[in-house]
Amino acid sequence: MCAMRRLFLGVLLFFWGASAQAAILSFTPSSPTQSLGGTVAVDLWVSGLAADGEIVSAYDLDILYDASILGLPSLSFDLSAFGGTTETLSLESITPGLVDLALLSFLSDVDLALLQGDSVRLGTLLFPTLDVGASALVFDFTDPLNMLVGADALALQNVQANAGQITVTPRSNAVPEPGALILTGTALAALAGRRLRRM
Repeated sequence: MCAMRRLFLGVLLFFWGASAQAAILSFTPSSPTQSLGGTVAVDLWVSGLAADGEIVSAYDLDILYDASILGLPSLSFDLSAFGGTTETLSLESITPGLVDLALLSFLSDVDLALLQGDSVRLGTLLFPTLDVGASALVFDFTDPLNMLVGADALALQNVQANAGQITVTPRSNAVPEPGALILTGTALAALAGRRLRRM
């Protein structure tokens, strides 16, 4: 699977050219603070495409996170802006602390431009929370094959990658203990009895 990804991205690197687009990669946590034991949905977005008339035709991204705070996520690709399941090849590899995802659309640049606007949602990660603390979410571009590919199979240059963060808080114990309920009930009964005696 990794060899196949490297092959199709290697072909894309062959067409690598200088491009001055400034796309922005970002995370959108649905709930930046989540209690322990819950699940956090994080959307992956690329924006800033329309200003340069750009599209996303393929991508290979590594996302780093703290595996002691967040568990192995599940991933759902958003294929609507890439032509659906019959027009794409998508690959994923998820290990503790690293999500590696890649997608290649077989649609033409013209067809992709009709489907994509200024912003494109690449997918959604669902992280289970494991421990209290804060986990950064970071796009890692240390591997030269990690990139966004735009029109004419040219790699987008000057991509701005915004980090995200998920904070996991202790569980809130909103259910009162039975002893506290009994004590409160007894106090209310005593007050009611005292009031009845005065009357």
